[in-house]
Amino acid sequence: MTAAAFAERFPAIAPSLPATTLSTIVRDEAGRAIDIDLGRGRLYGGDAEEKAAEQVARFAVKPLQFFTQDLSGANIGSEVSARMRDHLLTVMAGHGITTLSNKPDYEGSFLVVLGLGLGHHLRPLLETTTARHVLIVEPVAEFVVHAANTQDWDALFEIAERRGIDLTLSTAAQPDRIILEIRRLVYRVGEPFIDGAFVFVHYPSWALTETRDRLQQVIDQMFISKGFYEDELKMMTNAVGNLLRYDSRLVDARPKPARPETAIIIGSGPSIDRSMDDLRRLAPQAAVFSAGTSLRVCLRNGIRPQFHCELENGDPTVEVLTALAKEFDFSGITLIASVTVDPRVAALFDEVYFFFRDSVSSTRILAPERHELVGVGPTCVNTALRVSAALGFTDYILFGTDCGSKLGQVKHSRDSVYAVTDKYKAFERNLKYNQTLPGNFGGTVECDWILALCAQILGDITRRYQLKVQNTSDGALLAGVTPRVASSIRQLPRVADGEKLRADMRRLARLYPAASFFESWTPGRLLDGATAFYDDLLALVDAAIAEGEDLVAFWHRLSDFMDGFKDQYALTESIAHGSIRSMPKIGMYFSHRMTEPEKRAIMVASFLAEYRSIVLFMREGTLALIGDLEAALAGRPARPVRMGAEA
Repeated sequence: MTAAAFAERFPAIAPSLPATTLSTIVRDEAGRAIDIDLGRGRLYGGDAEEKAAEQVARFAVKPLQFFTQDLSGANIGSEVSARMRDHLLTVMAGHGITTLSNKPDYEGSFLVVLGLGLGHHLRPLLETTTARHVLIVEPVAEFVVHAANTQDWDALFEIAERRGIDLTLSTAAQPDRIILEIRRLVYRVGEPFIDGAFVFVHYPSWALTETRDRLQQVIDQMFISKGFYEDELKMMTNAVGNLLRYDSRLVDARPKPARPETAIIIGSGPSIDRSMDDLRRLAPQAAVFSAGTSLRVCLRNGIRPQFHCELENGDPTVEVLTALAKEFDFSGITLIASVTVDPRVAALFDEVYFFFRDSVSSTRILAPERHELVGVGPTCVNTALRVSAALGFTDYILFGTDCGSKLGQVKHSRDSVYAVTDKYKAFERNLKYNQTLPGNFGGTVECDWILALCAQILGDITRRYQLKVQNTSDGALLAGVTPRVASSIRQLPRVADGEKLRADMRRLARLYPAASFFESWTPGRLLDGATAFYDDLLALVDAAIAEGEDLVAFWHRLSDFMDGFKDQYALTESIAHGSIRSMPKIGMYFSHRMTEPEKRAIMVASFLAEYRSIVLFMREGTLALIGDLEAALAGRPARPVRMGAEA
């Protein structure tokens, strides 16, 4: 294939390919490309074609494959997802199916080929893989040039097209960039296909090996469903209730002038107990933001934050704060919370700032332009960093933002709620960590996927907004953040003026008197949009049933539909979006582990029938919710909003 034809096939990488190469192809007497001369050695140290054949043969017998161990990533905590799982288990029992294979068997997953080299491994892989989406990663751009001149790419593309394989090539050179390419592929095609994905490592290099070693954690995060129906009902109800009931200010996402003060963000990680004296010394000089359960840690140690940040909408937040308000006076502490928190939370504080968190239905449906704050989750520590950055802070010190704990140590501060009540002590005991991150001051820390994601997003926000962040926590190392021993910080550059700080914050966030947010509301728009959405979704499911689709085909049909509209449904599809996309993971988990075609067909048909029934259930609940919200906005008495199984 000519260079021009190769560039036409892979236009994204064409600019990165060098015109000349420092390494050279080594050929045998017959002219076969058998190695790459690197100048100080050779890549293969033998016949590359023979080594590739041996690699592929070993891979066929024992592939490196990622698969889902259980369904925890498919929102099984959601009633509709649990209903689907239980239904399929009942179908299994009714047909005498007692076991499933431990790995999925289907055509449609991913194959990530780490290393191209001379490319002799590509043809046998493409001819045999059950994957239908193949990403080839070659961090050394000149190796791509060698492979372009060595392999018959027209023949490779003919094989791919004949077998329905989507072939992509990347020259990402660093693990972070390679993983980003993998993320893009997964999110483009669909996270259900992670179950059964393959990774083929062609030659050893630091970038490729590091990528392989990090993939399990990354894949675990990507498989997890984002949002579910019952939670979205609650968040929509809470958001409308908060904006109707309270005078509040809204933090928007527009850039703000940089503030001169240092912001201290406080989490409830265990290392805060060892740096409390330094925190007490520095807090009076700074703008202090407590995050979630760290408010108790602060108040019990004589530290009164100016701002307290909350994210979650559940009863535990209300329970913990209500008990704390009986023990301590909250006056002078401003609440900064997602508009989706339980309305009882805002009642505990004299002044309230709300924000619209990313990726939830209440934000998509209600938020004004440039109000969605991306990166406020998954923990309240993330909330504190992102919201304070939206208010103009750029200089930070972190305390207790551990994002994990050292092996064998406690998981929270001794003054947090997790150390004082039986209910939360039990939560701490049952909290299992199964991931490892590099430590802020060396070593490693143990964590779960939520804390790993917390650490990742703290680093992402730091770099995206060019923040200057020092981390005193003896927990996870955060990308772009400077580790700093708390005792070495003797004085902050500028002492915060509390009154001026509060006045400035009020100027930056628009005040909405109770109910005024909805002055321009258009009645009926949501109800019409939701009705049309569910009509179209049900028609899609009916077509899949009529055509006898398997679940791979159904997913592609569903994904094209969910990704193909903008606002013709008034964004009401976002209420059930998470559950609509997570339930197929459950069906694919079961059906792809059934080796007998007849029983697999029974499972697919049962899934689609139950999926349709659940869509009807969610339609009824969504329309009831919208009717109640419209009644509340019109000032009419609304009956209690029905949730979950009551809907």
